[in-house]
Formats: sequence, structure tokens, C-alpha cells
Amino acid sequence: MFGRSAGRHPSYVAKVRSGIGDLELHCPEGPVFLHGGGNFCDLWPGTHRFRLEVLKRRRNRHVIQFPQSIHFSDPALFEATARAISAHNNFHLMARDRTSFAFAQKHFDCEVELVPDAAHALEPVVREPGSGILTLARADKERKVHDLRASMQEYGRVADWPDDRHARRRVHLGLINTFKAQLASTRAAAMKARLDAYHDRADERLSAGLAMLTNARVIVSDRLHAHILSEVCGRRHYVLDNSYGKVSSYIDTWGASELTTVVHSLSQLRECLNEHKSD
Repeated sequence: MFGRSAGRHPSYVAKVRSGIGDLELHCPEGPVFLHGGGNFCDLWPGTHRFRLEVLKRRRNRHVIQFPQSIHFSDPALFEATARAISAHNNFHLMARDRTSFAFAQKHFDCEVELVPDAAHALEPVVREPGSGILTLARADKERKVHDLRASMQEYGRVADWPDDRHARRRVHLGLINTFKAQLASTRAAAMKARLDAYHDRADERLSAGLAMLTNARVIVSDRLHAHILSEVCGRRHYVLDNSYGKVSSYIDTWGASELTTVVHSLSQLRECLNEHKSD
């Protein structure tokens, strides 16, 4: 998707654990893009501190943050973020909902833009209707309804996003190929090997997630991308919020089709689902 939009592949790609020490070696000039999602917050401090390190160490570069939801409950990390953005002076922040957009405009000294999540750029998925009710429930620190998984057992399958250990192994092998490419060829070949490994993992995760969703007729979830992908593949779904309201804020910002119903409690959810139990 990035390559199609930019007309070329990135010169350098890395994960948080890869570090940014070799950024200048592989990509000495040009803009730096940070991936979008829901980690512009203190719930995932490791990822966010990596972002702050990029801003601190690459003040001479244009840094563009792809669409993120923004949330802070830790005053110290929020203040460190505001300082890092102000000191950088060439940071472009995309917020993916109006709440995050208003927060960023008020507190951060940078250009702020309201942009939807990149998953909306996926082509619509047309598949035969599945059967039954699937609950795709968070099991991490962002969950709001802690008994959602137990409460939905009577309605059908309860799961979270598929385990991607196989895809992670492919990334590991890809990084080994990166090292070999560095020895045998050029920096461009090294980055191509790493990029291919990341693409393989992303493709496998997306395919596994879509397969899970399309095997069901009705979906329940507190994950934002479960909502977006349910829209992409045309599945009726019921949406609960996460711990800090990013799911409802996103839907309030961009709307949703008639396939989406936002529910605010387990009792309301059960009322909605009872008509589907016999599907």
C-alpha cells in the first residue's frame, strides 16, 4: 500500500526492537514515517518511547506519524511527548478520530491532520456468508468489559486474533536473509529482504483474521480493526468499546454502515444477540 502511494519502496524499515541506529546508514535523507495504530499512548510505553527516540535523534528530518489514536493517563509521559514534539519542529501528526485530533491540536506544537485508519484502503472482501456468532475479545490491558469472553461462551466461538508464531518465524528467517544480503550485496538488497519478511507476516495476519471473521455470520468485538474488517468483508457485527474509548470515538468520527451496531453493556448485547442464536 505504501509502495503504491509513494511510487517506491521505503529505503529503510525497522521494528521497535530493531532500533534506529542504522537509519542514517540506509536512509541518510528524506522523510521518516512512523506506522499508525493505537499505540500513541502510555498503555504501550515501549513503542511510544521508540517514537520519542526517533523525534529526539532525528530532529533534522521530516517525521510523519500515520493515523493513531491518542491517549495519556501518565502526566510524565504526556509532558515528555509534548516536549519532544515541540523540540523537533518538523513533525506531522495524523489522528484517526476527532477526540485524538482535538487533543493533539490543543497540546502538541505540530501540524495535525484528521485521517482515517489505513485499513479502510483494503479492497472489499466478497465471500459466502458464514455461520454462527464469533466473539473476538481483547485479553490485554485495553479491554474494558473484563467478563466479555466468559459471558459470550453460550453464543458460540470466543477467540482473539490468530496466533502468528509461524509468521513471526518467517520474519526471523527474513532477517537472517537480511544479514546475508548485507554480506553479499548492497544495503538496498538488505532492506528488500527485511521488507519482504515484514510483508509476509502482515499478509498472513490479515488473511488469518479475514478467514476468522468471514467464517462467522455475526461478530462481536471490542477491537477497532475487527470493526473495520467486518465492514470490509460485509459482516453484521456488534461493537463494544475499549478501555479508553477509541472504538466509539472512531465510529463517531467516520460513521459506519448498517452492518455495525454499537452496544454499551452486556445486557444490551445479549438482547441484540438472542435473535441470532439459532443462525
